[in-house]
Amino acid sequence: MTEKAFTLHKLTSDMEISTRIYYQYCLLKDAVQLEKPQKHQLISCLIDVMKKLEALKYHKDRISELSKKLFEESGDGEKEGGSYIMVDHTTGIETEFEAFLLQGKSCLDVLVKILKPLLSISLVTYGKSGSSVIRALENNLPDGEKETAVPLLEMLKEDMDWIKEWFKSVRDGIAHYRSLESSGHMKFKPRDGEHVHRLPTDKSGASFTVLSDMLYHNMLTFCEDFIPLAMSIKFLPAIVLGPAARSEQEFLQVKYGLYMTQS
Repeated sequence: MTEKAFTLHKLTSDMEISTRIYYQYCLLKDAVQLEKPQKHQLISCLIDVMKKLEALKYHKDRISELSKKLFEESGDGEKEGGSYIMVDHTTGIETEFEAFLLQGKSCLDVLVKILKPLLSISLVTYGKSGSSVIRALENNLPDGEKETAVPLLEMLKEDMDWIKEWFKSVRDGIAHYRSLESSGHMKFKPRDGEHVHRLPTDKSGASFTVLSDMLYHNMLTFCEDFIPLAMSIKFLPAIVLGPAARSEQEFLQVKYGLYMTQS
């Protein structure tokens, strides 16, 4: 039975995800020498990361759609008198945000799998908000690679706060102990007599639309940085990672490029 060649034309329906994750990888891949099984494993991990990012984007977009729909359905449940007329916890926004958080943690768990084909470091999850990843890198890299791992280690430490807050504390709470804390969708009648809405918010008063937009941007950027920084640990001698040339940033929409060190 002969092995058939195939061409992968489309990795995800979202061009931004494809560009910032896979196109970026394609620009850097020749600077890393991997055996064919490891190379295939790495590509498989990247595809899984992109699938998780697309799932995150789906839930983010659903939150936005449901929020817009609430304003289009004004009038339901209205009655005269009193300041609060209706508080609704069944709009679907909270459910979508819970799904968003679950997919976000799953994305991180999948992301660290790229360390296996690149660095022979096996991690089951993105444990302890990144502390387990930092410890694995510090304890398992040979001395010659520890210096090149510094940018990745610094990024993991810098991003620990928002990951811990949302994809550890809040995510673990809704996965194991309780439903998401939410004000619900509030419709009330102020003194001027006009009915107004307030979209569901978390305990700090931030809307889930704003939160999901912010966290999606953070996660996409985190993955976009994590992969090249991890790859750079295994770059061939005299090759280093740096900002992409302006033409690559504008045309290919990638963040990183390759540079030769001066001998």
